[in-house]
Amino acid sequence: MSSLLPLIAFVIGIFLRKTLIADQIFENTNRVGQWIFYPMFFGSIGLNVSIRQLNNKIVAIVLFILLAIITKFVGSWIGAKISGLNDTAAKAIGAGMVSRVEMALVITQIGLSSQVISAAVSGELILVIIFSTLIAPNLMKPLFANI
Repeated sequence: MSSLLPLIAFVIGIFLRKTLIADQIFENTNRVGQWIFYPMFFGSIGLNVSIRQLNNKIVAIVLFILLAIITKFVGSWIGAKISGLNDTAAKAIGAGMVSRVEMALVITQIGLSSQVISAAVSGELILVIIFSTLIAPNLMKPLFANI
């Protein structure tokens, strides 16, 4: 039942969007989320990371960070080029898509809670997500300066 709660909340959100007070509901729930639920979510993710298990996996983590950055950048760049954007704008879109931290953390958390991935692997994934997120603004800054 607890795995259905996010889906139920999503469906309720869809129906509430049709009401006259939807914007007020969004503003209030977003404020509560920012101050309570988002920090709790990220804190719970941090509790699952075991630094001790990561010592001998530095090379693999660095390779996965590079792979995550390159594949997100190139995939988004290709999509932007196909849609008709010029090369500079397509590169900026590619750099912007490198940091998709929320969804990656949610997927990692689902994999961990459903025991599809272990705590050790989730720690590696979380480090890859964090480092690719930290690198993204540095990729974006020079690219958006040219647009």
